[in-house]
Amino acid sequence: MAENAHHAHHTDHAAGAVPESVELAYRPVFADILIGVLVQRRKTRSGRAQLVGWPIGALAAFAAAWIRFDATGRVTDPAAVMLVSAGIFLVVLTLFLPRLMAQQYHRLTTEHGEYRAVLDEQGVHFTAERFSHSSDWTLLNRYAETAEHFVLLSADKGAVGLVVLPKRGVQQPAAPAGIDGLRALLDGRLRRV
Repeated sequence: MAENAHHAHHTDHAAGAVPESVELAYRPVFADILIGVLVQRRKTRSGRAQLVGWPIGALAAFAAAWIRFDATGRVTDPAAVMLVSAGIFLVVLTLFLPRLMAQQYHRLTTEHGEYRAVLDEQGVHFTAERFSHSSDWTLLNRYAETAEHFVLLSADKGAVGLVVLPKRGVQQPAAPAGIDGLRALLDGRLRRV
């Protein structure tokens, strides 16, 4: 009976079956982490607020500086200089923060060498040199797919945590537990964004 239930749950993949588990093995590269940070930024409320709010803040600072320059006629007016500096800071932050974050994360991940990830009914389990971690599905609530990655986002309000799974790491891409199987497993557990 248990064998029949097992067989019924894992029928032919073409019929849309979800594999019990999917395994990946990969060495994280900078591009993996950068994609994860950029997806996190586009797919979360706090990330979108940065993408919109910081440029608007920069424009407001530049406009206020212009008004201040016009009112005082002095290019060295301390308030105007401070406003221009704030505007430049916000522009730099908007453009370069994802890259800086990705560099920091990449430094941390490369210390551990090759990663092995197993996604199963309990969650996501990682092992690497001097490192192991498991995240139960309740810690993650959504995911996004790019051409080369699956990016899993944490369930907290700001989606601070993320998991980047490069498709190149799937052990048997054409097998039932391959890329389509990974997508099916994620669709069964997380909301696609």
